[in-house]
Amino acid sequence: MKRPSSTLEERGKWLRHCPLFAELDSTDLGVVAGLSSLHSYAAGEILFHGGTPAGGLHVVVEGLVKVCRYGTDGREQVLHLFGPGEPCGEVALFGGRTYPATAQAVNDTRTLC
Repeated sequence: MKRPSSTLEERGKWLRHCPLFAELDSTDLGVVAGLSSLHSYAAGEILFHGGTPAGGLHVVVEGLVKVCRYGTDGREQVLHLFGPGEPCGEVALFGGRTYPATAQAVNDTRTLC
């Protein structure tokens, strides 16, 4: 994972496309944007592993993220695909302390966390 730079204005614009933040007024959106940082992931790179402590919510800026679980036999079960503007990892933040599944970049991906 790389942490490229981005402006507060850019982060606010990207957050505005996410349903969780779309209705925030400019002041509140600015606060959230100020707390976020841009992350870049190469195809195949893991954003977070299932069962690990929740470290943040990801909003996909570009690319595609798959959330999956692995069976005891090693088979992968894809639960959901997230694209630009969609939040990923919010279940752990709002409903628990750990991520319930693993998130992996399908292709080169950028997220706000």
